Amino acid sequence: MCPNPKILYYLINCKVQKNQVKNIAKLWEKMKRFESLSKIYPIKMIHYVLFTSIIIPIILSIPLLYWYQHAPEGMVFLGIYQYDEFYYGAWSHEASESFGFLFANPYDASSNSPKVYYYLYFNLLGKIMLITGISFIPLWHASRIILGSILFLIIYKFLKYIFPDNERKVFISFTLAAWSSGWSWILFIIMIAFYGDFYTGYTQYKDISRFYDWWMPSHFTLTLYPHWVFPFCLMLLSLYYWLRGTNENKYNFILISAGFSLLTWSSHYFTAFSLTAIVFMHVILSALLNKRILWKEMIPIISSIIPPMAWNLYITSKFESVAIVVAQFRQLVFSIPLYDYILAWGLLLILAIPGGYLYLRERTNQSIFFISWAIGIFALLNHFYITPLLGIAHPFQPSHYANTFAFPLIVLSTEGFYFLYKKLISGKTFSQGFMKPKRAKQILFILFLTTIPSNFVFIIDLYQEPTYYAFIYKEEVDAFNWLNENTDDSEVVLCLKKAGYLIPVFTGNKVVYGHDALTPFNDERDRITQRFFDDDTSELERVEIIENFEVQYIYFGPWESAKGFDPEASIYLQEVYTNERVKIFEVLM
Repeated sequence: MCPNPKILYYLINCKVQKNQVKNIAKLWEKMKRFESLSKIYPIKMIHYVLFTSIIIPIILSIPLLYWYQHAPEGMVFLGIYQYDEFYYGAWSHEASESFGFLFANPYDASSNSPKVYYYLYFNLLGKIMLITGISFIPLWHASRIILGSILFLIIYKFLKYIFPDNERKVFISFTLAAWSSGWSWILFIIMIAFYGDFYTGYTQYKDISRFYDWWMPSHFTLTLYPHWVFPFCLMLLSLYYWLRGTNENKYNFILISAGFSLLTWSSHYFTAFSLTAIVFMHVILSALLNKRILWKEMIPIISSIIPPMAWNLYITSKFESVAIVVAQFRQLVFSIPLYDYILAWGLLLILAIPGGYLYLRERTNQSIFFISWAIGIFALLNHFYITPLLGIAHPFQPSHYANTFAFPLIVLSTEGFYFLYKKLISGKTFSQGFMKPKRAKQILFILFLTTIPSNFVFIIDLYQEPTYYAFIYKEEVDAFNWLNENTDDSEVVLCLKKAGYLIPVFTGNKVVYGHDALTPFNDERDRITQRFFDDDTSELERVEIIENFEVQYIYFGPWESAKGFDPEASIYLQEVYTNERVKIFEVLM
């Protein structure tokens, strides 16, 4: 940065007083220090981005590798930590049987269970399984690592467009996106101190802050779940091209955005809700501020909402089992205490407030876009305050909305960071600083460091023993392999809940009761399966259950045998497989 020629002219020719020279020198020094924030960071950004995109998926893999080596004696670690992933595997398993695009609900044992589910990500996994012969679990983790890396590259591409002339802002934003989280770890420490026991304290901590379930604003932990990352990448690409199309008035970018929007709807509804809310809010806010509506901006909304809406209205009106599952999801509504926002978002939320103020003052298309993004997702996060008044209960999955909320906060907090830095080194006037720039940077850096531990508290939890679905006996694996090789996918297996989660993944069979939300009449199905294996249940009642659900096989594993039922005493059951822990019986009726 070169000095102003006029300033040099007056200095050289002694046209100013001595105190004026000092003031000009101080002003010039302040300007140099603040301007240095915009200089290109010495480390090449692309190297930093590539390193981050590789190291974070690796870090998140360490606990899984740990449990592969430390499974309980006689058991095997299935490779997946959260039990929801197993029903995703059931869909991918069915998608791997053919090149068909639709698949059924494997947890619906009804004879008329329709093939109506079409989620793009699980279909793609299934087709890769069909072509390559790779099983679901290794493919799941490969996609997790690959998609995690792609996500960071898309974030970098988006940030480069937002801050085209300021590599420092790109660096700060990307660092916040990759590593920053909230301050929930503070509550975690308090709970440990209060209860004095790690596991008890952490259980209470999760109940209070919901940190483990959804208060993870950092993309660091988002990359643990590829079925979230896939639609999130599509959403970011849709918003990227939509912003470029509206900024540059390019119709082709709007159409590309519409295509990615439709793919998002074909992948994950909750992410698609976020996308629609963002674009819709931007159209409304732009119309209010600029007093005009650009109808071509509505293309991503119209193109993405109409087809899936028509399809879902069709399947929920025609197939009772689908309507029941949708109704069960509609009951998943709960409220969020507002104080959780401070614990969850921490520094990002605080810095985003001045950043949002600056963006509101600009009133450019881009600034309105990120304000709309934040407002739209905040409305989704808090819609439960409004919908009960309307008598409506919508599915509420805050984890997905929270992830979407992170990106605008990251952009706004970067602007807030610059604003705060400027204030820290300037004081009341720009030439009257009350803090040295170096000290200001140290303070802001320390604040940033306080947000990182929440990520690693999440990783610590993965070292606790995973849910009981993650470990099964080796004999159970052998029994699943037998079912896979000797039964048809359409045949129904009756078992208890634990095996019911796993059998559709590893064998493709339908089950009477498995995943809670996806099993129609789940409470009733749970009671029925429990009743079948009770020792005091009559044979007439068992036969009625078998006939009602057209059961072909009875899976009799460790959980089932503990209920007291002796299947060998039933004349209508024939043993077709046995090992030390599991027996499988064929129904002869």
